[in-house]
Amino acid sequence: MLKSKCNRWVLLLVKAVAAAVIVVVICVAALVVSIDVNDYKKQITDLIKEKTGQQVRINGKIKLALFPWVGIKVSGIEIAGAAGFEQQALLTIKRADFHARLMPLFNKRLQTIAITLNGLKLNLVRDRSGQENWVNLTRLLQRLSPAKQDNAIVGPGVALSIKKISITDSRLEYRDFKNSKRIYVQNLNLTSGEVGNRWINDVNIELDYIDHANKSLQPVFIKYEGGIVYQPEQSTIQFKAFKLALGNIKLEGDIRLSALHTHPHLAGHLSSNRFKLHKTLALLGMTSTSLLTLPGPGRAKFDFNFNYDSTQLRLSQIKASVDELQASGDVRFQFDGLSPRFFYDIKLDKLNLDRYPIYATKLPVKQIRRFNGRGRLRIDDLHAFGLRSTEVNIPLLVNNGIINITGATAKLKAGTYRGDLTIDVRKTVPRVRLKESIRGLSGTTLYRWLSSTAIFPQAISRLSGRATLKVDLNSQGNTYREIMRHLQGHIDFSIVDGQVRGVNLVHAACRTLALSQKRIVRPAESDSTQFSVIAAKFNVKRGVFRNNDFYLASSGRVIRVRGKGWADLWRDRIKYRLQAKLDQSRCQSHVAGAAKRKPTLLKYWVTGRLSKPQVKVVIKSKRRRHTRKTRKIKIVRHGGKMRAQK
Repeated sequence: MLKSKCNRWVLLLVKAVAAAVIVVVICVAALVVSIDVNDYKKQITDLIKEKTGQQVRINGKIKLALFPWVGIKVSGIEIAGAAGFEQQALLTIKRADFHARLMPLFNKRLQTIAITLNGLKLNLVRDRSGQENWVNLTRLLQRLSPAKQDNAIVGPGVALSIKKISITDSRLEYRDFKNSKRIYVQNLNLTSGEVGNRWINDVNIELDYIDHANKSLQPVFIKYEGGIVYQPEQSTIQFKAFKLALGNIKLEGDIRLSALHTHPHLAGHLSSNRFKLHKTLALLGMTSTSLLTLPGPGRAKFDFNFNYDSTQLRLSQIKASVDELQASGDVRFQFDGLSPRFFYDIKLDKLNLDRYPIYATKLPVKQIRRFNGRGRLRIDDLHAFGLRSTEVNIPLLVNNGIINITGATAKLKAGTYRGDLTIDVRKTVPRVRLKESIRGLSGTTLYRWLSSTAIFPQAISRLSGRATLKVDLNSQGNTYREIMRHLQGHIDFSIVDGQVRGVNLVHAACRTLALSQKRIVRPAESDSTQFSVIAAKFNVKRGVFRNNDFYLASSGRVIRVRGKGWADLWRDRIKYRLQAKLDQSRCQSHVAGAAKRKPTLLKYWVTGRLSKPQVKVVIKSKRRRHTRKTRKIKIVRHGGKMRAQK
């Protein structure tokens, strides 16, 4: 009996509470319906200005909801700019929705279900005097986040928790009249996961970036994914384990931005996917020049740590690659002086310069003038101008428009290289000075270099021996071809104890003599010439190579050749005279019926085009003591055979 009465009173109590709740809800609903919040817009905007100091206008309607959550919908929000920028709003929002749970507010906990902003437009302007229209907004943010307030974003003692943020169909415009810059961010969409007092999870941002100051820069699609941590006591923002897409390049890493209000400092780590370098350079507005033209697909990848502040930028532990080229090292830029300075130590595993179109590349004169610095480049394996070298060490010093490479060294096949290079870009036309020495170089390697510059005929297939080469040249010009065209200076080279394959000079001289005497020429036993020395000293002026002391002596001194003349490599012209002294007694193996006679002089006149020279031969033989007979014979080629014409 007693138990049934208790159950009846509990049931009545529950019904009473439920009735009270229903009455409260009805009263609140009636209050919301009966009170039009839009009648209090001025009081609301005045209160916002009193609390924040920011002028706000509400041009649309305000809608409220109080149960089961507190909801506010506002349309047509405008936030004015700083004094002097009243003509255009700093921030406009087409529609804003805020939803928060009601009951946690009584415990000073702001649990927001969602924040949605649609049609946000942010206009940032800097005038010609350097004044900015967002000064008031910056001061407001500083006031709302003091250094020692744990929950300062929403006020002391209030815990913040946001489940979702959504910003859609938004736009940002930045105009800098002082520096003539204009940047647009269009189609901005942002979504996030849970947001705390100092962190945001699962941030996703998509936007189109447009730089109107750079007409060659195409709109760039940017996408960001990652988390953000804010530490107000240290004025630090950290982007942790983020992913960033810029066109066809995708970046991953961590970035820490500290000392936001005093001396901003940026540090972190970045790594990329394998991307197409051509597209990325075009994306950044860099015009396609021969310097940027790569022989391969141009697929690049990088990984490095970075550290940046107002005085320097440092890239450390660099690992980068472009196609098969691998690079590693450190790079540092300093901005604390009148001109930027750079320091680097880079190592390349393999570099083939012959694959790159450097002939039409112009020196970046303006960029060189702006920088000073020094560094060292090391290359394990280098291919350049037909030469292959290892353990290359190139020290560089740039000082007030003068580039100095002093003491560059390399190891060649059976030889060593040492060189000094000076480039002066202080004037409109750069000036170049080159001093090089190569010792102990194999003749084969020297031939490859000479054949790459079209000095040696293609008939020669190999040159052996030990070579020494000394170069002292100067020139002027802005491209490789211009520099080569204005070359002047001296070149000395010599080769000892070697062999020329592809040409048998003794057989050729004996055959020429036999043709003039109508004798039978026997086939050559070999297609090579053994020599004891080849030497010459060239004077170079305006790209023309002249010399008067060319000398070649075959093994056993069967034939000795001296020559003089000039060759213009870039106009493809040659005028050269060679005098060969032949010991006819050695021609028995080449010509039938050859007798022992005194040495015969063979003179070769080489004229015409360097690529297809014309050769004339003059034979002088001493038959009598006081008489001399001269025969002029032109050696021509018919169907692959040599014939003599008087």
